[in-house]
Amino acid sequence: MGGLSRKAALLKQLAGRDHGPVLALDSGALLFKQRLLPPSRLPALRAEADGIIESYAHMGYTASGIAPQDLAGGIDYLIRTREKAGLTWLSMNLVRPTDEKPLFLPFIIKKIGAAKLAVLGLTDSSSRPNTKNQDPERYRILPWQEVLADTLTQVRGRAEMIILLSSYPYS
Repeated sequence: MGGLSRKAALLKQLAGRDHGPVLALDSGALLFKQRLLPPSRLPALRAEADGIIESYAHMGYTASGIAPQDLAGGIDYLIRTREKAGLTWLSMNLVRPTDEKPLFLPFIIKKIGAAKLAVLGLTDSSSRPNTKNQDPERYRILPWQEVLADTLTQVRGRAEMIILLSSYPYS
């Protein structure tokens, strides 16, 4: 869709029309371009990511999935950002290794107009970098096959529509 300014302009244009409410969501890969970050650049890249989070919250984004690129700044960094700016991170399969409980909300139920929507997050587990920026003892990414059915069961009957935010390849 383009850069932040283009997204902001499009959302402002959509919100100004009388076509009903707008739900702004993103599937992830917002914060960093690569899955691996040079440690010497980490503070500057995190500061840039803070600005991106604030921009998305200011534009009215409700939630974002978590892609492997979003983990490049470290899981502690990503956990700290969930308290900032009102942007909700979603991932049903990004879990603590000790008990396999999600580190972030697996889904939200959102009323948009007259409809209730379930928005689910799923993080790509196909390739997870091993880098000093990440702490593999702090989290695991479970395969989607292990979590999706249970999450769908949790939202069944609570929403008219289900939206999946995923960083997995389309296939």
